[in-house]
Amino acid sequence: MTNKMPVMPKQEKVTLPGEVEPALDSENVLSETPSEASEPSPVEVKPEIIKPNEADNEVKIPIVPKGGIEVVATRKGFYGQMRKREGDVFTVPKFESLGEWMRCKDPVLEKKRVEFFKEKKKKAKK
Repeated sequence: MTNKMPVMPKQEKVTLPGEVEPALDSENVLSETPSEASEPSPVEVKPEIIKPNEADNEVKIPIVPKGGIEVVATRKGFYGQMRKREGDVFTVPKFESLGEWMRCKDPVLEKKRVEFFKEKKKKAKK
């Protein structure tokens, strides 16, 4: 018993009538078949480099934390179909839901809330 791998039989080159057999010289050794000649070789194809716009590089950080905005009621008001009293602490899910009667516990969000309502009042006067 031998441990050699079986070998496929070699195929003889067949030329069809009217077909000219190419001469084996140094130029034709690496030549392509007609089907490959129409497709560009992988070496010739250059990847397209996409340059992103500078605006795409900006990362937008949401104003509101995932848990919502923690606020304190400054006077009586309604939120979520519940009556809130002065000093009640509760969470608002989005910035647009803030009211004038609420104060944010986070000082950065409180500044933005004050600016938001100032702009809102300016627009209402116009």
